[in-house]
Amino acid sequence: MAPRPRNRKNSGLPLNVYPNRGGYVWRHPVTGKRYGLGSNRQKAFAEAHEANLAVLDLLEKPRLVHRIVGQPETLGEWLEQYKEVVDKRYADDKIAKSTRDDRKQKCNTIADKIGNTLLKEVSTRTIADFLKAYENEGKARMGQAMRSLLLDVFREAISAGWCDRNPVEVTRTERVKTKRERLSLGQFMAIYAKAKAESPEWMVHCLELAILTAQRRSDLAKMKYTDIKDGCLNVIQQKNKRTDEIGHKVAIPMELAIEGLSLQATIARTKNVVSRYLIHHTKQAGRAKIGGKIRDMSLAQEFSRLRELVGITGENPPTLHEVRSLSARLYTEKYGKEFANALLGHKSAKMTDLYLDERDGWFRPKIAN
Repeated sequence: MAPRPRNRKNSGLPLNVYPNRGGYVWRHPVTGKRYGLGSNRQKAFAEAHEANLAVLDLLEKPRLVHRIVGQPETLGEWLEQYKEVVDKRYADDKIAKSTRDDRKQKCNTIADKIGNTLLKEVSTRTIADFLKAYENEGKARMGQAMRSLLLDVFREAISAGWCDRNPVEVTRTERVKTKRERLSLGQFMAIYAKAKAESPEWMVHCLELAILTAQRRSDLAKMKYTDIKDGCLNVIQQKNKRTDEIGHKVAIPMELAIEGLSLQATIARTKNVVSRYLIHHTKQAGRAKIGGKIRDMSLAQEFSRLRELVGITGENPPTLHEVRSLSARLYTEKYGKEFANALLGHKSAKMTDLYLDERDGWFRPKIAN
């Protein structure tokens, strides 16, 4: 049914506004509920216009006023400009290519979900609901990553003058506990013994180098004989390495030893065929040639196979990466926390002052006597 024609004396009033006892009221067009607006004509009409926009679901959508002033109208449009900020950080060597690509991909995801929201109208509730969806899906870790990115997105928007508050700051995400179980020394020794009995020789060498050097599997896979210089195995850590720059560098002393294993002796045992890599194929395996590099994924898969063979199971059993943690714990007990931090490649002023020698950018952990 069409609404009743408006009284002529009310024809100059905003939509849904009516005079009432010397003032004005706004009537909700759906529920019919009335809200007092007071007697100040200008203020009452302004509030009524805002209420009408809210009812029509236009508050968080682009409006003519935003096009007039030339600001990014929506969060999605600002995210496109934010990507340029991310590109500049990459160009200035502040972030790695993988970090740049990951952030830009997350920007696309945010734009798909809430990108149509007007930039200045993005509320804490908007962000909280967006993050809550990840928590509900059991993706709390991703929710944390999205919150961290959104914090930076709005910091940059404030710096550019497009908004004056950060709606992300007061939000909270579920605290995420690391689910992967730690690897004990006893478990490592069981896996190591099983590897010597049933695995290719390269897996034995991988486990020895992993416990001795505390490096990531990608770093283990690319270790070369040419990396050995001046009594050290020099490692450019993959996690911090960009394709066009030198990453964090650690010089590991060849005399390093732990739990009856010696780095120098292990490397000597790897020299069984002609190869550039410390961990390599010793037999023809499909398209893999003798002396060829072992893929880091193959190292992880063989570790998982051995772990299951020795009966280490559970919802989140330890992976090959946990050997790095075990090694750090063993070296902390033997040489101290600073030594372990240096071996892991973690930076701190205290570590640098007490335990590191800088040799052309290479950090060498000192072995205490």
